[in-house]
Amino acid sequence: MSVSSVSSLSNSLNLASNISSDDDLQEVEEKLKEAYKKKAQELAAKAQGTSTESEKTTLYKNLEQVSSDVSDNIAVLQNSLSSGNRESITENLTNFLSAYNAMVSYLSDVGTPECNAMLRSMKAEWESYETELKSIGISMQSSGTLTLDAETFEAAELDDIKNAFQQSDGWLSKVEKLSGAATKVASLKTSGYNALQVLYGNAGTFNESNLVASILDAFS
Repeated sequence: MSVSSVSSLSNSLNLASNISSDDDLQEVEEKLKEAYKKKAQELAAKAQGTSTESEKTTLYKNLEQVSSDVSDNIAVLQNSLSSGNRESITENLTNFLSAYNAMVSYLSDVGTPECNAMLRSMKAEWESYETELKSIGISMQSSGTLTLDAETFEAAELDDIKNAFQQSDGWLSKVEKLSGAATKVASLKTSGYNALQVLYGNAGTFNESNLVASILDAFS
């Protein structure tokens, strides 16, 4: 990091200890954002001189892609369920499960607290709908990935398949929300703004206790 970036961060940290109004808080945020912008520019310039990137960044980029694929495949699967075409349903369900398993794999490989929490949530959601899903041939392995027993699925009634997937707040809906969260986390990590997410969170509330730790994490 350049001397100017370090100086900017130092000034921001000093200001943070004396926050007394919304204006002070806004000034800190603007200075932090500027420091992040400079860091991103430095990283981009450095990347032009090499064809490699950190392993963690690559994992996050892959996670962002596969979690986005999960959402896309859910939409396609829902359309085929509405049409009632068994061949189309089978094909699109297979594609969805493949994307789901890829997301599980990358969440495990990244292994950060956020990703591990998502894996636990995915398992918990599965357990909530385990009976319905197993009845149509979908099972969860110890790794958290899902398998489809073709014979059981082919023997299942179309109404049972639809009931397992088309509940407005059912399993597929929960998976879609989790995949969206995974996409957001991966995007934040690869964009260099992960510490701002830690600092302000989804509610936009400043968390002063996490300030130093999150800054160090983002710029490490």
